[in-house]
Amino acid sequence: MKQIVIVLFLALVIAPGCVSISDVKKWRKEDKFLLKSFGALCVADGLQTHSDWDSSRKELNPLVKNDTSMLAFGASSFYLTTLLADKYPKQRTGILFLANLVETFVVFRNHNHGVRIKFHK
Repeated sequence: MKQIVIVLFLALVIAPGCVSISDVKKWRKEDKFLLKSFGALCVADGLQTHSDWDSSRKELNPLVKNDTSMLAFGASSFYLTTLLADKYPKQRTGILFLANLVETFVVFRNHNHGVRIKFHK
C-alpha cells in the first residue's frame, strides 16, 4: 500500500514536469486548482482500485489488469490531461473541469458500490 501511494505521488509530481513547471506556474489560479483536484481524484481512484483487487468485483476499465497497469493508466491520464490543458490555453478550464467531472463520477461510483480506500488489511 505504501508503495502505491509513493508511486502515485511521484507520478503526479513528475507528470506536470514533462509539460514544464514554468508553464503551469503561468496558469491562472483556478486552473492550477483544477489540476491539483484532478490529481487528488486520480490518486483516490487508484487507491480505491488497489484496495478492491482481492474482492469479487470486476474492474470496469479493460486496460487495468493489475497494480502496474493501474499506475500506468493513472499517470498517463494525468499526463495527457495536463498536456492537453497546456496545449490549448483557451480551453484549459473546460478541459480540466471535464476531467474533474469524469474522475469525480468514477470515485463517487466506486464509493457507492462499496469500493473504499483501505489503509490496513
